[in-house]
Amino acid sequence: MVFISHSSKDYAFVEALTDMLQNIGLTHENQFCSSIPGLWIGLSQDIFESLRHLFQEYDLYVIFVQSPRYYESAESLNEMGAAWVLQTKFCSILTKDMNY
Repeated sequence: MVFISHSSKDYAFVEALTDMLQNIGLTHENQFCSSIPGLWIGLSQDIFESLRHLFQEYDLYVIFVQSPRYYESAESLNEMGAAWVLQTKFCSILTKDMNY
């Protein structure tokens, strides 16, 4: 399962990323992205419980979409911390306005 950790303020970038991933074979069954319809949880579900379930039940690969907005989001930083503590495989993609 691929989990895309991002700031919702980076929607346009993340939408293009998920389109690319779907074009190379990923589906809504094997990716989770909270901003993209069809790749998110249902309206009545709790986001934090859903994320806990993902980390517990799947062999996750996390893609961090890092931007200045990502580092302003407590939720995004919590996702990064959970991935770090659980030693989840990951990669980082930086937006063009993000300094390395």
